[in-house]
Amino acid sequence: MFRWVKDLWVGSEPVEFISAYDLMESVTRLKAATKRWSLFPVSEQAAVGRVSETRVSLRRVIPMIGNSFKPVFTGRFKVAHGQVVLTGRFGLGWFVKLFMAYWFGFCVLFIVLSLPAAAHKSAAAFTPLAGVGMFALGFGMARLFAWFSRGDPPWLSEVIRTALHAPGSAEEGQN
Repeated sequence: MFRWVKDLWVGSEPVEFISAYDLMESVTRLKAATKRWSLFPVSEQAAVGRVSETRVSLRRVIPMIGNSFKPVFTGRFKVAHGQVVLTGRFGLGWFVKLFMAYWFGFCVLFIVLSLPAAAHKSAAAFTPLAGVGMFALGFGMARLFAWFSRGDPPWLSEVIRTALHAPGSAEEGQN
């Protein structure tokens, strides 16, 4: 369970995509394979986000389906040993992390502040359980919505791999 929470919060293990092209061509090809984020929804599923030499941030967008807990690929291009490599992680977006930190922090604060009242008054004995319930609800919600988007990292990896014309990632080649 703790590994799942760590992976959700910190992100996956680092992944690498080796490009068959130079840096500028790699950026251009990945930009062409993705769409820039807009306020209007896309009409078909697409990899959407920013692509530049110093920062790549992509997420899968499926029309008519919203899920803030979708993993976001965040990485950057670098040149190592004469090859262009896109290195990054799949993890939650910063706004979702901020929201969930607020949620869990408030639940813990509620539990801690309600314990003295529960200890002194029998009528308030079950008050801390409301905080525990909200904590469990938040955890369950994060787990469920992350499960709904479990296919996004392989899908995004395939889009990136196809754009960079690489047969497989460096991590997969080591297995």
